[in-house]
Amino acid sequence: MQLNIRVVLVGLEIWTQQNQISTDGAAGEVLNRFTQWREKELVPRRRHDSAQLILSVHTHTLLLFCLLLHFNNNLVVSFASIVAHELGHNLGMNHDDGRQCTCPTGACIMNSGATGSKNFSSCSADDFEKMILLTGGACLLNVPRPDEAYSAPYCGNRLVDFGEECDCGSEKECEEDPCCEYRTCKLKSGAQCAYGECCSNCQFLPGGTVCRASTDECDLPEFCNGSSSLCQSDVFIQVRSNGQSCRNQEAYCYNGKCQHYDSQCQAIFGDKAKAAPELCFKEVNSKGDRFGNCGYLNNGFKKCESRNAMCGKLQCSNVQAKTVFGIEPSIISTPIAGGKCYGVDFMLGSDVPDPGMVNEGTKCGENKVRRREEGRG
Repeated sequence: MQLNIRVVLVGLEIWTQQNQISTDGAAGEVLNRFTQWREKELVPRRRHDSAQLILSVHTHTLLLFCLLLHFNNNLVVSFASIVAHELGHNLGMNHDDGRQCTCPTGACIMNSGATGSKNFSSCSADDFEKMILLTGGACLLNVPRPDEAYSAPYCGNRLVDFGEECDCGSEKECEEDPCCEYRTCKLKSGAQCAYGECCSNCQFLPGGTVCRASTDECDLPEFCNGSSSLCQSDVFIQVRSNGQSCRNQEAYCYNGKCQHYDSQCQAIFGDKAKAAPELCFKEVNSKGDRFGNCGYLNNGFKKCESRNAMCGKLQCSNVQAKTVFGIEPSIISTPIAGGKCYGVDFMLGSDVPDPGMVNEGTKCGENKVRRREEGRG
């Protein structure tokens, strides 16, 4: 199944002298180091939506964590399938295993094993659609500029490559385009633009026209500038210093979203769900099992210390009998102080960030925020 998504390579970095992070230890530890390096070093240098770390090892190929690949062969198709698998997780796709999926081949890209497939399944398409409907597709809207992409220019591919002003595609397709010249990929006489959120009837929209509305109190709207067909880069409040207070000082902004327990519970259990009492977090997350923990370390679940319990597994109350997430998890209910709190285990595999954990950037205590495997003050 084709999803009609264009993946654009905007950067390739090869560490020839020495690794920028230590690659020793468990996969989760390496992933955490890579994520921290990316936030500190790579994000300020290059605008991008997803980064993957590829390591050359001398053992069999292992698919480890989302964004982390161990790779030791040059089979291009197999490698491309693994990269597509990891990008699939970025686009809201879960593993196909154990689900009723339609696939043109025996196993599709989102199977948990390395299949070498070129196809996404019906389940992947459903997961992707749900992510879009839940406004999770912002990374598909910030189209890279032609000078940011690594690609060979080709007039007629409907992609505006470096050196082109537009690209309307084939001769037949260009018959319906009033702005772009077929064969030359140049603008027609009198046209200022041919594509983009700030282009209408071949002319730039006036400066100040909203081209991307705010999606959250931690997000800012973007406006056309009157001299470009493209919407300006998505801007978050305090983007260079995540931690701006939101929701009446109860939460923090992180990557353009107000990270709050209630909204995280609602994403799993429906719009009536809310965070469980702190006592529940402390009781359940101190167990160090699949329903209550502060992460996965050295082949086992890590118990939360009392001070970090609010930074571990998400615990919810007032939940519906059925979850609204794309895949049904195992659910456990724990009686606490005359009520019940609920936790989940999605069992998605080690290469997928656990959606049952408190989100990164969540305020999980006074002057404390959840960062990867534990809360930090």
